[in-house]
Amino acid sequence: MTTEEAATAVTAGPVVIIPAGAFEQHGPAMPLATDTIRAEGVAERVAAALAGRAVIGPPLPFSSSGRCNTPVQGVSWTSRSARTGSRRGASR
Repeated sequence: MTTEEAATAVTAGPVVIIPAGAFEQHGPAMPLATDTIRAEGVAERVAAALAGRAVIGPPLPFSSSGRCNTPVQGVSWTSRSARTGSRRGASR
């Protein structure tokens, strides 16, 4: 989507849905982006139910998983304050 297409879409659909789901470990059999994928799926279903009145923004794939005490390859981790700042900024 270009910036012009985004501006048109937001004008036509004033609701912007921002999927938020962690990009973290879920064991060896599941993709790292499981939570992000699910959040995007929910966003798509909500947007479809709103019948053109919503636009889906880019996902926020950040985590602060306290369950992982050792580094895991591919995990996107950030602090709670950074996540809060990202979400506040994305909502403006």
